[in-house]
Amino acid sequence: MKRSKGGKVQVLVLAAGKSTRFGDSKTKMLYELCRRTVLGRVLENIRNAGLDDVTLIVGHQRDLVTKEFP
Repeated sequence: MKRSKGGKVQVLVLAAGKSTRFGDSKTKMLYELCRRTVLGRVLENIRNAGLDDVTLIVGHQRDLVTKEFP
């Protein structure tokens, strides 16, 4: 988290991993945990904390992640 010049908190979410230790080719951010994706839970917690300036860094399977979270 970083505070901008106006004191507003900025959030940077790193969602670029390949999930090689999971033994799968799907990015770990799109794995479901109790009917919600891991990334969905992260973003929900950020919103629930009252933060809205979020930057999402994606890499592996970028097209699938951005399709799920435009």
